[in-house]
Amino acid sequence: MNSSSFKANILGHLCAPVHEAEGLKIDVFSNTQQGGFIAVVGQLRKDHGRLPLSYVESVQRAGGLARVISTFQLLADEKVPTGIEAITGVDEEDTSVLDGAVGLVLPGGGDIDPAWYGRKTHPETNRISHRRDRFELNLVRVALERDLPILGICHGMQLLNLHFGGTLDQHLADDPNRINHDVGTPPSPKPAHGLRLDPNSVLAEIMGDEAIEVNSHHHQGVDRLAEVLKGVAWSEDGVLEGVEALGYSWVIAVQWHPEAMPDAAPQRQLFEAFVEATEDIETRVDEIAS
Repeated sequence: MNSSSFKANILGHLCAPVHEAEGLKIDVFSNTQQGGFIAVVGQLRKDHGRLPLSYVESVQRAGGLARVISTFQLLADEKVPTGIEAITGVDEEDTSVLDGAVGLVLPGGGDIDPAWYGRKTHPETNRISHRRDRFELNLVRVALERDLPILGICHGMQLLNLHFGGTLDQHLADDPNRINHDVGTPPSPKPAHGLRLDPNSVLAEIMGDEAIEVNSHHHQGVDRLAEVLKGVAWSEDGVLEGVEALGYSWVIAVQWHPEAMPDAAPQRQLFEAFVEATEDIETRVDEIAS
């Protein structure tokens, strides 16, 4: 199936029509909106919903049209809320679901297999999903080729570092000089620690300050930063909390969870800046999908 026909199939349908692609059942939950959409990758969470609703809602509040694209099927009792688009059960190699997209959100999640960056597995490394990570790495590759804006959050920041050749610190708490970065489940709307931002960074411009308060829900972090990425935000103990990619129009990733702090103006501004960056792609949607 070529990209233009796939795009025609997934737009303009109501209430879960089913398509077959690469031997897997794909469930499409779509409304009739035809504009360029922002792809939000679905999550894998045991005994919890697999739709990243807080991320979708943050994109929607900022004025973007979000669509969940997931390599996992929904749980048996999970329903797609009215007004939200979702494509689930996508083959991990199938990047055609990005056709028509104007941006990509990489949400939080479990740990990445350290074998992928040449390390042995730490006892605290957990909730690895090779399927999700392969799917996301394929999406990142295509999104970067198309120069789509990318917003990475927590796991998403770590995955971007892996994609570009970096490595991870598998358990930050091994260093007794570090503060507690794994505060609460799910991520709290309350600040956990302060950040200092590079005053010359795009992220500082977006946040409107060189020092902000953020929540924290991660036990891993960046170890060796990939050369393509520039560190632009750090916690009080020096852990890298924000990066920007060099040579791309808009690729920003953060280690905290802005989607869980919707009442904080700087966190809303991050999603607003991301959606604004995607608007520059709107005129290229037909070219991207061809």
